[in-house]
Amino acid sequence: MSAEFKRIYSNSNHSPRTVKTISKDRIEWLIDACGIDPRIASVDLESIKAKLCCSEEGENWSLEKCDEAEIEYKRFLQLYLRYGPGVYPTPDMYTVWQYHQSEPMNYRNDCMAMFGHLPPDFPVVGLRDQYSPKPSHAGINKTRERYAELFGRPMLMVV
Repeated sequence: MSAEFKRIYSNSNHSPRTVKTISKDRIEWLIDACGIDPRIASVDLESIKAKLCCSEEGENWSLEKCDEAEIEYKRFLQLYLRYGPGVYPTPDMYTVWQYHQSEPMNYRNDCMAMFGHLPPDFPVVGLRDQYSPKPSHAGINKTRERYAELFGRPMLMVV
């Protein structure tokens, strides 16, 4: 385990075996400042963000990128909560979603609390490989419109 991973993945006592959890202040900020539904804002992605920040175990993202990706992923989850299938994540949202799924019990419990079911696989905006479902241009535009309408700003991290 890298020193960077231990630093991010620990609590205030710097114990690398203890997962830092989302704070009540962070949840309140996600609700008030970011417009995220309380059910989604309270989903604890701190261990996932720690993995994403690691150069060895993750994506080598900065703490700032992880925080922004958490917000965007949670906004995507809110779009799904409101509109159901037919909304499309950006590549960064999809990456956080994949890491979220890598903790299957937490992912299942989080999805059941947010949606009452596990969501289907999503086509991804900007992901270009032969195995990924391809979103339609109309679907991408509709997702962008819904995002702007719901959050009052353009969708970030679109490739």
